[in-house]
Amino acid sequence: MSNRGNILYPILITVLIALIVSLFQLAPLLSPKLDFFRRLKWIAYDMRVQVAAQFPQSTTATNLAAVFIDEESVDSFASGELGFKSTFPFPRHVYGRIVNELNAQGAANVGFDVLFSRPSPSDSPLPMPVSKAEELGFTESDIAPFSTYRHIIESGSETNEVPGVLVESDAFFAVQMRNAGNVVLASEPTQSVFPAEIFRTNASGMGAITSEKDSDGVLRRIKPFYDVRIWHPALATELERNGFNTRNALVLSNKIVFSNSLNEQIEIPVDENRRFEFAQIEDGQRIIKKLKAFERHRIWHLGIVLAARILDIDLDKARIDTDNGRIEFTTGSGEIRTMPLDKQGRFLVDWRLTWNDDRLLTMSFSTLTAAYGLRHGGQAPLLQELRENGITNSAVLMRQLKESGVEKIHSDTPFKDKIVVVGSTMIGSNLTDMGATPVSEETYLVTTHWNVANSLITGVFVKHLPGWFNTLFILIMGAISGGITWKFRVPISTVLVVVVGGLAILVSGWVYIEQRCILPIVLPVFGALALIHLALVAYRVLVEQKEKSRVRGIFAKLVAPDVVNEVLQSEHLSLGGAQREITVFFADVRGFTAFTDSSYAVAEQKVRDLGLSGKEAEAIYDTHAREVLGTVNLYLGLIADIIKKHNGTLDKYMGDCVMAFWGAPLPNDHHAAACIRAAIEAQRTIAALNRDREAENEKRKEENRRRTGEGKPPLPLMDSLCLGTGINTGLVNVGFMGSDSHILNYTVFGRNVNLASRLEGISGKGRIIISENTYNHLRTDAPDLAELCSELEPVSVKGFRDKVHILEVKWNNAENTGRPD
Repeated sequence: MSNRGNILYPILITVLIALIVSLFQLAPLLSPKLDFFRRLKWIAYDMRVQVAAQFPQSTTATNLAAVFIDEESVDSFASGELGFKSTFPFPRHVYGRIVNELNAQGAANVGFDVLFSRPSPSDSPLPMPVSKAEELGFTESDIAPFSTYRHIIESGSETNEVPGVLVESDAFFAVQMRNAGNVVLASEPTQSVFPAEIFRTNASGMGAITSEKDSDGVLRRIKPFYDVRIWHPALATELERNGFNTRNALVLSNKIVFSNSLNEQIEIPVDENRRFEFAQIEDGQRIIKKLKAFERHRIWHLGIVLAARILDIDLDKARIDTDNGRIEFTTGSGEIRTMPLDKQGRFLVDWRLTWNDDRLLTMSFSTLTAAYGLRHGGQAPLLQELRENGITNSAVLMRQLKESGVEKIHSDTPFKDKIVVVGSTMIGSNLTDMGATPVSEETYLVTTHWNVANSLITGVFVKHLPGWFNTLFILIMGAISGGITWKFRVPISTVLVVVVGGLAILVSGWVYIEQRCILPIVLPVFGALALIHLALVAYRVLVEQKEKSRVRGIFAKLVAPDVVNEVLQSEHLSLGGAQREITVFFADVRGFTAFTDSSYAVAEQKVRDLGLSGKEAEAIYDTHAREVLGTVNLYLGLIADIIKKHNGTLDKYMGDCVMAFWGAPLPNDHHAAACIRAAIEAQRTIAALNRDREAENEKRKEENRRRTGEGKPPLPLMDSLCLGTGINTGLVNVGFMGSDSHILNYTVFGRNVNLASRLEGISGKGRIIISENTYNHLRTDAPDLAELCSELEPVSVKGFRDKVHILEVKWNNAENTGRPD
């Protein structure tokens, strides 16, 4: 069959489909609606992870361990078999016992996948002799704030009074962390949830436990770090007491604005160093202190923090290369660990270790707590506390612990030099931490931390192949499919194509298992290989069809060249349009009308002075009209160039006004920030142009004095114009207006477009006025730009019933609009 028909068409079909499939790699970048291909790749990736889980690899760190808060532990605490009764959530002193025991066993690092964001409201203090407090690391400064008491201990027929202290549960936990010096506490940066100050200041660090899942609800990728603000506890406590939160705080140059759920606002004045005044009573006097409102912190993922300490990595010196998608960590021995990042700045978790993996040392919360009790001779808690909780014979308790094997823990010290993660494997409580991962739909998410730590320790990360290789693989598979399909008969070629596809899938699985490298499957096998086979089979079975040509005449009807790609995606233009969230930009050249009138008056005076009429007078008016048009075109042209430079879509000119928008036809996740940067550059460029024209005017004035002396007419002075800008972000209707036989214009319309136009109308000269919605986008996408915004009084605008909240962008003080916060 290789000689059947014209070979040119099969070759063209093969090449065309291979190229189209290659372009599908860009589909998720072009539009979120094209997420289908990414989801297929996720499914193929998940299958490889599940297969790899059946082949445990030797590349695994040997110093990983976990202490689980499980159902058995909850039952043990509730029954009192550990020496005291407690229900969940556990008092903080229980976690202190865990830290103490792990420290005694020589654990290298301890990470808590448990949030301690608030001090305990009502934990009962722990009674203990002074000697026991000193043994547990308490100093006089720790003990002094707590109540002292006299405790009677019965010893046979004798009684002895022993001086003791009552230690608060939170303080017990904090002191044990301070003594250990190796405890990392969990934080949730995306929710602004951080450890309470008493814990944060005694722990050795913080680690993020945020789990940002993909759009299908599966956790595959982790963000390595978060840059956050941690507010001063005095300010945070006072705001919370009054119903305000710090999550959406607006930080301005001289104040910080906080809001509550009712959209009420409170302003806290600050100085240039972000310090606020705080009043407190000391020794009966009211003292005013200057406190810093917040501190900026970079919080790395918990697994990264734990591994970095083992490898002696200074995270502050990590080289973050977002352009090339990687982070380089340098170990204490000089080795480089390279973490690959995707375009969103996240990395794939290597789900190598499950919660019950044999290579992972695990122990229950209750067992380790019992080990602590045994280590301290049954005196933690004291006998009195045991009796109060219904246990009268501590000897029985200790014997039961010895029989259960807890005593052996002390002699073996299994946690020596281990990285220990403390987390939950509970089900059906508010400590349940389960979710979908590539391994399973129900996975204990605490496993994320030691898998991340394992990758950094071993230097093995899940990595993508470069884009050029993926494209090459697609082209190769397409060529194989085309050759097989055209050379052999349909049944044989179909079998061969299936065999080639199966081999490719097996190879990709092997490559992932051995190298943790993702060899593409979906587009090369199910795209190029299968589609080309089906297309050529259809071509041979059915009638050879001529390739349809694209409509080229449309391009000449489009105002902005950016819409070409969208036009080419369809055979017929759809005038119905679509609804998208975009940012709309209106900029009006101020002073144009006055400039036009002035120019006309000068021309009229010149005609009158020279006594001209007819064509001579008309020539004078035409000359001045050309000067006016040239001047306004100069200003408008500069603005248009800046819009295109910042990837905006230039919609139209309306007299001396320019309309543009960002976010269509090509989606832009940061359309508001791009628009603001363009607006700032436009204002700066206009200001620079005016300075040049003013300098030129000074030269002309000097020249005119000379020309006057020579009896020559003076040179005209150049006028300076300025710019008023209005910007709004929101949902609009976007699409083609017009008809196929007349002018087509790709444009936007709707209420949010009208608001942008209204804001331009009130912007005045040299100002950028934006809506509240645009500002909210800046706070998320470009905090550096948000800091340039100053809130103005709400205004009433035509067509809107309620007053509109507006802000002004201080462009003349913005020195670096490209710097991330």
